[in-house]
Amino acid sequence: MGNVSLLSKHKVAFLCSVDTPKTLEVKILDWIKTISQTSDDVCVLCGNHSYMEQITFGNLLDLKIPVVLFLAETFKEKWDGNIKMALEENRLLIVTHCEETIHFPSQQSASDRNKLMLQMADDVVVGYCSPGGKIESQIKNLTNVTILAGQYNKSSVKQKRKRWLSYLLHRILSAITPQNR
Repeated sequence: MGNVSLLSKHKVAFLCSVDTPKTLEVKILDWIKTISQTSDDVCVLCGNHSYMEQITFGNLLDLKIPVVLFLAETFKEKWDGNIKMALEENRLLIVTHCEETIHFPSQQSASDRNKLMLQMADDVVVGYCSPGGKIESQIKNLTNVTILAGQYNKSSVKQKRKRWLSYLLHRILSAITPQNR
């Protein structure tokens, strides 16, 4: 339901462990502000189940950043005003892998949703990765991951963060640099 053409943009999946440090929200809001500067080229794939996913999804909608909402349950019958508006403005796509009988997210449906998001993503940003958690096991073999907070693979996080920031800087500069063609 929504704008399928969003899938042709550069897709960044956002994942986050359920239990997070209290300071994480500030880091995620900073990341979202950075994304907002390149939102013409980027689409964020995210869920809306955990508290931090809800915060992230709400801020993405408020800043009018294109989003693909991945549900870990069946489609809802009614959507709130922000979601309706984003659908009407063609900046939202809502997808689910669940059958109509799944009315509430479960650990399995959330895990399956994450796998689908990871398969579709060009890059992955993890708000927080609990050591030994499900997200850690899902991302352990991926090379396109940036972790905002957490203990997974600390040695490579700086390199991946630099790559992500370099990509965003390139997009920002190309958006503000006049084309002399």
